[in-house]
Amino acid sequence: MPAGVLFKGVCYPSEQHARTAACSDYRFSWGDASGNFYTVECTKDNLGDMQICKRTNGQPCVFQHFRWPYFLECDYSGGTDLALDWFYIILPIFALLWGIKRLIHIFDVPKTEL
Repeated sequence: MPAGVLFKGVCYPSEQHARTAACSDYRFSWGDASGNFYTVECTKDNLGDMQICKRTNGQPCVFQHFRWPYFLECDYSGGTDLALDWFYIILPIFALLWGIKRLIHIFDVPKTEL
């Protein structure tokens, strides 16, 4: 079974894909009563850590580094297992319908005019 990593209920094919999803999920902005506007976002993977850019009122970034979240292992098949299961269910149904159609065609007697 292909191994993958789990992040927020989604199984990704590799840890790099899960890190990209985690980084894109880390984006916040808010304002306070004094009129300041804050933004926080993940910018990139830097030296194995998650690099976070914090800004106040559009000023230059103040970077902080955090560890990546822990990713559990999962079985990543990309949907091929599910498609294969459906194929095994639908193939006999189509074969049965085709067989019934052929039987009807064999026993179908054309009407002759009297």
